[in-house]
Amino acid sequence: MKTIKLVLLVTFFCAVLYPVTASPIISDNKPWSFIQIGIVPDAVALVPSDIPVLGINVELFCGLQERVGILNVQPIVGITDVVKGVSIQGVGLNSETIGLQLGVVTFQNYFCGANLALVTGARENHGLQVGLVNLSGGAAPAMDGQDTEPPAAAGVQFGLVNCTTTGFQFGLFNYNADSIIPVTLLFNYSSR
Repeated sequence: MKTIKLVLLVTFFCAVLYPVTASPIISDNKPWSFIQIGIVPDAVALVPSDIPVLGINVELFCGLQERVGILNVQPIVGITDVVKGVSIQGVGLNSETIGLQLGVVTFQNYFCGANLALVTGARENHGLQVGLVNLSGGAAPAMDGQDTEPPAAAGVQFGLVNCTTTGFQFGLFNYNADSIIPVTLLFNYSSR
């Protein structure tokens, strides 16, 4: 009975998220997959890493799937271009993440949603970062290798150590380069 309830819950979850994630992940007249199970990218995997996955992506050791919608599970290392939906990654290095991100260390260029990890980083943060160390704006590393000034994004950070150039911060130690008082305890805020 529990298995049936779990299958129904996952099916309902996927049905609700499908319209939101489908258009940015898949395009007309191009192949895509509902499921990906992989151990080694492009060698021991159901589909190649350049085929978008709209459904469930599970890559056990190292994941390099380019575009994933709905559920992304990469428990060790995941390097993904676009993730929309729920993403569970040990070490996650993504260009764009929209949705719920869970992990140990997660970095992305663009983030919108909720990110829960020990260390979080987003060059452009439009969401909530919760972790021991949270980095955003110019303090976060660029995933594309470019060191250009990131666009202004007013996200929220909760953690022991927070570092950003714009947004709200709640934590023991907060550094905000554009704030009136750059270094504060407990709370800080700035907007460019």
